[in-house]
Amino acid sequence: AELLRLALTDDEAIAARASWLLGRGDPVGRLEALRQVAVGAIHADARLQAMQALRRHGDTDAFGAAVHGLDDDDRRVRTVAVQLLARLRRPAAIEPLLALIDTRARGADTAATDVQAALLTLADLGASQHLLRAATSIHDGDAVGTGTALA
Repeated sequence: AELLRLALTDDEAIAARASWLLGRGDPVGRLEALRQVAVGAIHADARLQAMQALRRHGDTDAFGAAVHGLDDDDRRVRTVAVQLLARLRRPAAIEPLLALIDTRARGADTAATDVQAALLTLADLGASQHLLRAATSIHDGDAVGTGTALA
């Protein structure tokens, strides 16, 4: 409970460290707190640490947190959220992943790791029927480094 409170604090360094500590060790009793941090922390580093821990532990109840993470302002959080969805392997992730590609394929000035990860996850989910939609979004946008992932 104390680590959760610290992970949601205004101090960026303390929040990130508390989130990291929540993700270490035995996940029993900590997964719910990690899900709360992943969706509710003020600081991106705290959200990132929580999302990474959820992915590492393969939290099957983190689907909602992962989908929420697809809309995060921080590309790193979005990328790890996609990786968590890949690990969970739920077909319900297809539409949110396509929405991420539609939204984030435009205006990327650095490597679009979130879009790349979304493309690979769609392939893992066997969503080949959505290839044209994803390719069109990427073609209409300017996401850096997505060509190889699309191929």
